[in-house]
Amino acid sequence: MTASTDLASTYYGLPPTQSDYATARAALLGVPYEGAVSYGHGASRAPQAVFEASQQVELFDHELGYSPCEVGIATVDPDGSTAPLADFAAVRARIDRWWPKLLDDGKFPVMIGGDHSVMPPVVPHLLARHPDLGILQIDAHADLRDSYDDNPNSHACAMRRALDHPIRHAVGIGIRNISEDEWCWLQGQDHLTMVWGGGRSISDDAWQAEVREAIARLPRHVYLTIDVDGLDPAIMPATGTPEPGGLSWPQVCFVLQELFATREVVAMDVNELAPIDALHGPDFLVAKLIYRAIGLKFKP
Repeated sequence: MTASTDLASTYYGLPPTQSDYATARAALLGVPYEGAVSYGHGASRAPQAVFEASQQVELFDHELGYSPCEVGIATVDPDGSTAPLADFAAVRARIDRWWPKLLDDGKFPVMIGGDHSVMPPVVPHLLARHPDLGILQIDAHADLRDSYDDNPNSHACAMRRALDHPIRHAVGIGIRNISEDEWCWLQGQDHLTMVWGGGRSISDDAWQAEVREAIARLPRHVYLTIDVDGLDPAIMPATGTPEPGGLSWPQVCFVLQELFATREVVAMDVNELAPIDALHGPDFLVAKLIYRAIGLKFKP
């Protein structure tokens, strides 16, 4: 796998010295699938929208004090990130093709969905390498349904399907939508911690303490999964299932800072972005969020 000399062919418009797969420490893979959404469409266009928005991200992060691109960020199979995947079997095939390679090659994989249903197929690949795996989920919805619209692989079942595997502990942050069935099932799960709701000020010491306490329950190795509807619709309107309230930009950055500072995040995804034509802010937010996460992962 080689890097193109065309800067516009790489996430963040990086030159070969910072995007070559052989030396890059992070690798971005798009999985353009939206076959399991409830309503609202466009999630399959998210990888390309984030790709385009990433070209505008300032590469020096003044809050971190360095340019995360210095660690190398590879763009994996960009051609496969544009055409929507036909079905869930195609999702599994794409993940099964690329994730073992990324992990074997020592990369920090970042998957850009797609709807949230693309997350569970990743979990077995991570568990094979990290049996103590935990999950931190930023989301508006619990995603703990066993099935939704007769589809056990719906995005509304993403965390339930992930927890079908022997996950050591999972934390949900920003959750503010849960069905009665999910609520009842949750009561018997002592390996699952919820930080409910959102919209509170970042200066709220009680909220920060609750987040820290939840993260402290996670094992050493953690998979970070971010459904963008976990953010406040005021800054993230481009998603198929928005919920009032949610995390602000400072709040989501606080969660990431605490997580990366105290745990070894082995992979991450960002999903459920449904781009809105001529509204570039949400696409840019996701591109910057991924860049910030990579920066925190490899902060000197």
